[in-house]
Amino acid sequence: MAGVLEAHELVCTVMEKPRFGEVFDLNQQVWFLQGQTLVAVPWSNGVTPDRQTPDLCNQAKPMKPFLFYHVQTDSNSTFESVAFPSWFITSSKRGQPIFLTSDLGRMYSTAFRMNLRI
Repeated sequence: MAGVLEAHELVCTVMEKPRFGEVFDLNQQVWFLQGQTLVAVPWSNGVTPDRQTPDLCNQAKPMKPFLFYHVQTDSNSTFESVAFPSWFITSSKRGQPIFLTSDLGRMYSTAFRMNLRI
């Protein structure tokens, strides 16, 4: 039947403007931009978002290193790199940089939750 997506098909969406909110791992660490490095810090009311993030939405063409496939299963999300297939965003210890791993969910947390504002 035309127009019906199979369960295995990828659905891509394009956002006209960025959405703000919190992304946190299962240890309640949020992503926080510290200088030019994205780190994991404990969530608290004292953590304020950095609105001086790079303007990735208004580029002439997509910046592939900053593109990720977002897959949501129940309330958990994973983020797979477009530039490096099978590599996922992960977090480890408090204050340490967010990085990529190909070891999905084994040694480091690759499951995140998102609380985005509309």
